[in-house]
Amino acid sequence: HEDTAAAAAAAAASDPAVYVIAGAPCSGKSSLVDALKASGLRTEPETAERMIQQGLASGSTAERLRSDAVEWQLSLMREDYALFERLFTSPAGSTVLTDTSFVETAVFSRRAGIALGPRVEAWLRSPRRRYRTVFFLAPLEEYYETDVRVESREVAASISTDVQAEYERLGYELVVVPPLPIEERCQFIRSRLL
Repeated sequence: HEDTAAAAAAAAASDPAVYVIAGAPCSGKSSLVDALKASGLRTEPETAERMIQQGLASGSTAERLRSDAVEWQLSLMREDYALFERLFTSPAGSTVLTDTSFVETAVFSRRAGIALGPRVEAWLRSPRRRYRTVFFLAPLEEYYETDVRVESREVAASISTDVQAEYERLGYELVVVPPLPIEERCQFIRSRLL
């Protein structure tokens, strides 16, 4: 058991450190990731938000982009897979914080009716594809919909439950980030980066 733990620790030290900022819609993920980036940390924006912003810039609408939920989620899975493959094969010792992860993409895909196969499950469980820490943001009091965030408060709560359960099913112990002012949330996370 000690040899296994030592081997896992050695592998973790030689792998890139990918940290996830997770939580329900409107829990402050994107604002927190932006603040962490402004403080000098390397970050990656949420893939879905990036894709929607690109579509809006091209004259589309979020509704039109998401009109075929299955096609949208398949595109998102391809983009997210490519992103996380790139991050997990980054140089050893590199650190990045991501706005959500492939786990959320899997949850949303299932909600759209897409069954994920055994290869996706194996990829999610691969020791070389483990997130160093998953910071799960507690929901904020204020909730508002935007061009990107189209879920109601009730749907957001359901998504939060599903995302939390999926991370736990995959063996992650979530670090819950309380609904603090953004500067305190940044400090909370920075103090827990390994």
